[in-house]
Amino acid sequence: MKKKTQRRKKAHVAAQWLAPSVETLLDIFLTAATDIDRPYAIGGALAMGAHGFRRHTADVDAFVLLEDRGAWFRALKERGLTIKPLFSGVHYEATHHYYPETAIDLMMPAEDPDLSAVEAPDEGVVAGREVAIWPISLLVIAKFRSTRDKDRADVTELWERGLFDPAHVRRIMLYMDEKALAARFWKKYGGAR
Repeated sequence: MKKKTQRRKKAHVAAQWLAPSVETLLDIFLTAATDIDRPYAIGGALAMGAHGFRRHTADVDAFVLLEDRGAWFRALKERGLTIKPLFSGVHYEATHHYYPETAIDLMMPAEDPDLSAVEAPDEGVVAGREVAIWPISLLVIAKFRSTRDKDRADVTELWERGLFDPAHVRRIMLYMDEKALAARFWKKYGGAR
């Protein structure tokens, strides 16, 4: 009986990976994406989940092209979302009055790895939905480059689970002419687990 209860708890945890409010905002975003038919890539915790490492999140990190900003704003506003700038021109927050604690972080990248993630995303599944997601190597680069402890911890979790190839990530960093970043990355993640 105890094993059956543990299996049910694990199944419930897996089903509750995303809060209902995050799923709702993801659905709103994906409906808008279908309507406007423009490139995008989901990043952050949702992309990590699609690649195999699930952790809690209260937002949908959506990356879109700057030239499509107006189309995204219109499509999201038509679906009842309010949009406010966080960093005017490049980063906006879209919220719904039913879910004020949850948001779509709408970002318009200007450089790599963010821009390449939008232009050449992977296909993935987030909570049963097919979505365009950040390729794992680009996600690792962005998180390793970050100064936030949470992002650096995410890279370690992804590495410990064997979800990325450190040599591939390093090659991309070198291609991006990020030699110092590549050296720090290789020092930490280039060896065996």
